[in-house]
This record gives sequence, structure tokens and C-alpha cells, in this order.
Amino acid sequence: MKQILVIGAGRSATSLIHYLLDKAEVHNWHVTVADNSLEMAQVKVGGHNRGTAVSLDALDVEARGNLIRNAEVVVSMLPPTMHHHVAGDCLKYGKHLATASYVSPQLKQYDEAAK
Repeated sequence: MKQILVIGAGRSATSLIHYLLDKAEVHNWHVTVADNSLEMAQVKVGGHNRGTAVSLDALDVEARGNLIRNAEVVVSMLPPTMHHHVAGDCLKYGKHLATASYVSPQLKQYDEAAK
């Protein structure tokens, strides 16, 4: 089963999370939604059998790394200024990363390593 991690469960993540959960059965995905508000992550997962909600302080290096290490694909729905934290972990653990925002100067520092 492919493990997909979505970091950030704010309003802009709602459609993405619902889409991934709607397609999870047919594609054999499990979707973990991590947010600093466990309650918000739980609402977005909605008890779906292919989803898990977890609490995450995105600046907690150890907790963030543990989640990323166990995923195959990571989607950062964090504010643009925080993507570089996730990108560094994805490079460290060899994981695919997608974001929904522009490339910040901090994120650009990983361009060569990612290629």
C-alpha cells in the first residue's frame, strides 16, 4: 500500500485530502494527514478507513522526520516559508515531495540535490 503524507490540513488542503481519500481504495493508498491541530486533521480525514489523522508540530525535526521516513509521497500544504524544512527531510530520506505554492529562496537551495 502506498503511503501518502499530507502535512497541513488548513482550508487550502481540504479538496486535496478529499480527492486522495476518494481515490485511496482504487489506487491502494493510505493517506496520513498531519497538522498542528489534531482535531482539524481528524475532521479532514472524517473517519475514512484509508486515512489517519496525526498531530504534528512541523518544526519538530524528530516528529516530522519520523512521519516523512514512513511515507512514499509527501505533500506539503504548509505556508511557503516552511516547505524547505519538509524538502530537506524528503531529500534525506529519499521521498517524493509536492507543494502547492511558489518556490521560495530557501527551497531553491535544494534544487541541485533534488536533481
